[in-house]
Amino acid sequence: MNHLSDLRVGPRRWAPLLVMALLSLGCDESAPTVPNLSGGPGSPEAPLPANTVKIGCVVDVREGSVACATTSPDASGVDPLILGGQDLNVLLTGTETSYDENTGKFSSTVTVQNLTSQVMGTSDGETVEGIKVFFNSDPIVVSGTGSVAVANADGIEVFVATEQSYFAYPGLIEPLEISAGRRWEFDVPATVDVFTFTVYVSAPMVAAPAELHGPIWIGAASDDWHDPANWDRGVVPQAGTSATIPSLAKLAPEASQPRLSAAGTVLHLRVGSGSELALDGRKLTVTGNVEALGRLSGGRLSLEGDDILIGGELPTVVVAGDATLQRATTATGPVTVTGSLTIADKPLTIVVQ
Repeated sequence: MNHLSDLRVGPRRWAPLLVMALLSLGCDESAPTVPNLSGGPGSPEAPLPANTVKIGCVVDVREGSVACATTSPDASGVDPLILGGQDLNVLLTGTETSYDENTGKFSSTVTVQNLTSQVMGTSDGETVEGIKVFFNSDPIVVSGTGSVAVANADGIEVFVATEQSYFAYPGLIEPLEISAGRRWEFDVPATVDVFTFTVYVSAPMVAAPAELHGPIWIGAASDDWHDPANWDRGVVPQAGTSATIPSLAKLAPEASQPRLSAAGTVLHLRVGSGSELALDGRKLTVTGNVEALGRLSGGRLSLEGDDILIGGELPTVVVAGDATLQRATTATGPVTVTGSLTIADKPLTIVVQ
């Protein structure tokens, strides 16, 4: 699904997007952080875009784990559901993470998933610029001795400081699409136990910050999907707009989980990890992509668009358009295909009780 049909073509309005955490292993960013930086362009303290979030990552070499979190409390006064953050606008995920003591290589295959309703990788709707994930500085050893370096970066550029290593993800990333994986390698001597680093994502986009998402569920009034008070903008998602149910960890403790009280139609749909959208026996039509790291349950999901990407835990599914699995998918009801469904190398499990 590499097209620009969802973009509003116009002059360049906003190119650098966000700063995100490396890897989803143990990451939890509860709010955006706007670093208080100053200085001239290219200096180590150059000012960052207003929508930049700085994330610190801690790597335990022996455990083969990475944990990421914000490096300072939010001082921006903005809505964390709208601006910046791992698991809010992008999701960087690492798999096949390992350490080879013989070669001294710590490595992980990292993908970038676009969680917004806009295409990433172009700032004018025509020119394909791709995405770059860059390091704020060299990794720092905090336990053990020695030094750590990025071993296989695609290049070095000036982003917010000089000589910053980056990994490139060429092409466009559609809404909710997961990029191809890129193997990240670090030179880590056996004397290092734990090291830290920060990473940023430079993702050119056409949309202004306030236009990155359609309605986002906050569950403030009830569990009724069709009640405007349950959505951040006071507007219920409709055909042509995307809908986001944030991960459970991103919702307020008192927030309810959504439930359809009538049939609905949306463009793209995301249900974050730990959250659930109950269809209650009703039909939800989606004409774009579907991501359900949480789950959809108890009704019928009708996929009626072209080049649809789907993944996660779904209910009964009717594929009336053209859909492709982009991650392991489980359907808890029958799957009917009147269009086309491409499984590729992703497992599809159908559990009918």
